[in-house]
Amino acid sequence: MKSVSEMIHELTKLYHYSIESLGSELGVSTSTINRWKNKKSKPRPLIEGELRKIYKRSTSSAMLTREPDIQWPLFKQEIDIREAMDTTLRELREILHRRGRMSSRNEAVEELSKLLFVHVMAIGEGRGGISQKSMRENFPGMSMAKALRTFVKEIYEAYLPMSIGHELQETDYELKIKESEEDLILEILQCFETLSSESESFDISGIKGVDFLNDVFGRFLSDSFVDEKQLGQYLTPTEVVNFMVKLAIQEMSDNELRILTHPERCREFGFILDPSCGVGSFLTEILRFLHHEVASKNDERITRQWLSNMVHDVLVGIDKSERMIKLALTNMAMFTLPATRLFLANALVRFGGDAKELAFLEGQTGLILTNPPFGAEFKGDDLAGFQIANKWLNHIPRKLDSELLFVERYLDWLIPGGQLLAIVPDSILTNKGLYQTLRKNIADQVEIKSVISLPNVTFGAAGTNTKTSILHLRKRKNKKSSATPTFFAICNNIGYSVSTRESQRKKVFNGESDLPRILEERTKHAPKNVCGRFVKAVEKKERWDANYHATLPPEIEEILVNRSNTHVFLSDVSELSTERSDPRRSGNGNFLYIEISDVNAEMCKATGKKLKCSEAPSRARKVVHAGDILFSTVRPERRTVARVTEEQEGAICTTGFAVLRPKGIDSLVLAQILRTDFVCQQVLRNNIGIAYPAIDESCLLDILLPIAKKDLKNLATQAQTIVQAESELEALRTEFQDKIQKRIATWKQKIA
Repeated sequence: MKSVSEMIHELTKLYHYSIESLGSELGVSTSTINRWKNKKSKPRPLIEGELRKIYKRSTSSAMLTREPDIQWPLFKQEIDIREAMDTTLRELREILHRRGRMSSRNEAVEELSKLLFVHVMAIGEGRGGISQKSMRENFPGMSMAKALRTFVKEIYEAYLPMSIGHELQETDYELKIKESEEDLILEILQCFETLSSESESFDISGIKGVDFLNDVFGRFLSDSFVDEKQLGQYLTPTEVVNFMVKLAIQEMSDNELRILTHPERCREFGFILDPSCGVGSFLTEILRFLHHEVASKNDERITRQWLSNMVHDVLVGIDKSERMIKLALTNMAMFTLPATRLFLANALVRFGGDAKELAFLEGQTGLILTNPPFGAEFKGDDLAGFQIANKWLNHIPRKLDSELLFVERYLDWLIPGGQLLAIVPDSILTNKGLYQTLRKNIADQVEIKSVISLPNVTFGAAGTNTKTSILHLRKRKNKKSSATPTFFAICNNIGYSVSTRESQRKKVFNGESDLPRILEERTKHAPKNVCGRFVKAVEKKERWDANYHATLPPEIEEILVNRSNTHVFLSDVSELSTERSDPRRSGNGNFLYIEISDVNAEMCKATGKKLKCSEAPSRARKVVHAGDILFSTVRPERRTVARVTEEQEGAICTTGFAVLRPKGIDSLVLAQILRTDFVCQQVLRNNIGIAYPAIDESCLLDILLPIAKKDLKNLATQAQTIVQAESELEALRTEFQDKIQKRIATWKQKIA
């Protein structure tokens, strides 16, 4: 068993922990952590237990399960670089706040990304980075302010990638700080001393790529600037980025991996593309991972050749935001190589300048890793060239959401056999209409390798709880080839929650994530999985989501697929009523209206209210009769079920209810069975919708009831006993209330 000192040494040297962050998570001071580290004291047993949980979580999540050669890269100097960057950015924050400069998050992103890019590229070039010493050596006789502005301009002119150089004006990469602000420049130069080329904590030759924008830089911005919330929308959580990269590597054949890690042949793999690259996290992560593998088998010269070929000829990032492209450029700078395949363009445009510039990707991409923007609407000429708009439908849609267009576009870019790993809203996998049209028309082109459901909190730090999943496809080499089974898994715990305080959102780590276990199950094809399962022939099924395919126990799934007369399904004991009426056509009378809020689910009863026919809401359409069962199709997890009474005969209910008409089963028995965990689990797998989950009522008839036919008669007898008892209780309650009213009337007469 590792000692406390050994665990702290490993956590701070091999994993993403500083003394400060470890102390914060354990609720102790940094001096206490240092005493434990130096064996001068020991933590209490409870605290030591928490430390061991952190150590176990970190070591297990860092391991890659591919056997036998590849191991997940762990860089000893990475934590030092992160701490040095953190220190530098904190000092910059104090300067900016004190001087009242750059209170805008966007302005801070612009200037700080310029400084970081120039600093790292200059160190790699041997020019010493941003420091007073290098300014004096490179620009003797100049003021520090003028020297720094000149330095920034020179580095950008030397290393700005050709792919975006023509898109940016010279003023776009000039430092906005004025030459007259000498004092401010001197303070900025001092901040970069901890990141100087002479500092042991910033040995650029010993670290090949640190995605600091997601961690240090992103945290700095969220802590420091609260007036704008734009950046968080672009940051895919590190946990998800790591998982998707690992999954992509695990899926590669030995030959694919051999080609991709070959110093010269890596170009043969095809492009590795993120068409919505944001800050470039997917590109830096896969390069960081593969670099470790290449460096372990080759000398520094050959490794550098591979790195150069990958950056220049394999990795491609596209984003239509100039700010994001600049950030991606800064992120890639940690490899001390300019990224020549970053494009400031709209990846969805099929015609015009952007389309011509990106045409080289068509059918030439071996791997796409991406988190595209959701919900952006495209219409008119923007839909030209898309099959979903012009071929797969009987009509030309007025508008389409970007996520639909992206999926079609991904397949255009991929080579036969190429992989796609994309974060998509669950609507892509579950919804009908256009979404079902998309799934139907790409089914013959793809193998669905994996679908991983992510919890709502995944992007909580960015201010959204949109339900998303990781969609993992391979483009088929032959449309007639048989597809392999699809792995479906549900990640219930991403490893953190999100707390909000004073409009700022922060990730709070809460234990082990499900993602390492999911990766292990996906890779090893274990016969008994905890988080997921393999399902055959998914491509032709109506839904592709893990919620539908991986939530029920296998034995129940088997019964649903192979139905027999020995089991009771809802269709055996009820039918869906289609009886409708519009009260507004009934004249000036009144009607009894039942809506979802009228239901007492525990009692399986609904009250209802009298409304004028002329004031009937548009959703008041379904006619109900005594004995009918009302089942809410909206938010079915609330188990809103009611039995229509004799007094409610002929009432009208909202279209938010499915109206079930029992046959051969007591209505109260059926109502209670429909509220059981067993039925609810089946119902919830049919949920559709992201912000407003609901089910299609037709799915209810396929629900398996956890009961034998022989028990229905006995349960009906008990149900009637309950109904009779409730009726008698109601009569007693009415009689009791009447007596109280009489006593009150008598008392009033006596005192009058």
